[in-house]
Amino acid sequence: MSLENWRLLTIIFSIIFVLLILILLMSKPLKNKYNYACREDQLVKSEKRKGARYNVYSVFGRSAYYVDKYILKEVGKHKTLICDYVKNYQFIAYYLLLFNKKGNIIKIMEVSEYNTTFCSKAIKLPRRCTKINVVVKNVDDKDLNINLVGQVSKPAVIVFSIFESVALFCFLFALRHVLIEIICLDTKIIFLRSTYDVYSIVLIALFAFINYLIISSRLKKTYHHKVAKAKGGK
Repeated sequence: MSLENWRLLTIIFSIIFVLLILILLMSKPLKNKYNYACREDQLVKSEKRKGARYNVYSVFGRSAYYVDKYILKEVGKHKTLICDYVKNYQFIAYYLLLFNKKGNIIKIMEVSEYNTTFCSKAIKLPRRCTKINVVVKNVDDKDLNINLVGQVSKPAVIVFSIFESVALFCFLFALRHVLIEIICLDTKIIFLRSTYDVYSIVLIALFAFINYLIISSRLKKTYHHKVAKAKGGK
């Protein structure tokens, strides 16, 4: 293949890369569509000390058997959360449903701790978060059969993984040719006709395929599309 054809192919792959990235950014296939309404927890106490606002809320529902209350600390726009447990646990896992000031859910966080004290470690929250709901899902050996995260479908995970990996291949292919043009000033034709050129393309394709396997595996685990092995206690 001539040098002009290689350059044309590089331009085509660059365009495909840009289009795939734009499609992923605009369609947002991994964006969760939550349908959870904000449950107004009772504000027990509110005070300001040393430039920080402390709001103490009681927990409602079944989770109140395990988490008594939580403290929302605000320092400017920075927010942290500490949950007070009913007792010490060997293991506890729970969801934090995070809502903005309009009561719309913006994120669901998963928190897990081993060998707890009577309170959790400080949990950093997004700046937009103004309200929280705590939903316990596991306590010691007890599974409460609650799953709030797996909203993204398996086909969406596969489509994202494929598009992202193809985009990565196109980017690396284009970058490869640019480097050949820069480094091999007088020998680029020789390189493009050698077996090293074939090896470089095969290596890029292999890297993109491994990328697909890793990303799809992690996303399936994140959205509970395959069983994840439980970690042992420390």
